[in-house]
Amino acid sequence: MNVPGVKFNFPVINNQPSNHFLDFSFDYKELSIALSNVNKESALGFNRISFKIITKLSEFVKRKSSYVYNDMIHTSNFPRRNYLCFFILKANSNKVRPISISFCSLKLLEKMIKERLTQWMEHNNLINNSQFSFRMNRSCVDSLPLLTSETEKFY
Repeated sequence: MNVPGVKFNFPVINNQPSNHFLDFSFDYKELSIALSNVNKESALGFNRISFKIITKLSEFVKRKSSYVYNDMIHTSNFPRRNYLCFFILKANSNKVRPISISFCSLKLLEKMIKERLTQWMEHNNLINNSQFSFRMNRSCVDSLPLLTSETEKFY
């Protein structure tokens, strides 16, 4: 998977003993891409700042916020009260569904980290080719021809 407009020179696993791909600073492009892919109706965190507010910030403020994200990553200094998780019952079931409330700004950071991890894993071929769900440009339906051909081998 490639994040449009963002190119990384990831270290290759086999050639280097360590891979510090997360040490690369997040830039404005990554922040903008992550912000364009968030649910604008997401629940507010404790600071009551929504994605709607964040998307309306000026480019200058967004660029400065990428410095804040990088500082949080490199110093491991995150807001103390940043996450709340609870469970609600699913309708017509005794199963539960997790609900998490976090600062929208931290959800944005999580999204940037997830995108970088996904791109790094794709680049280094760490995801099995038979993994179809939860991958860009692939769906569970794409696995049906593979399942059909494998099933036909035995009959």
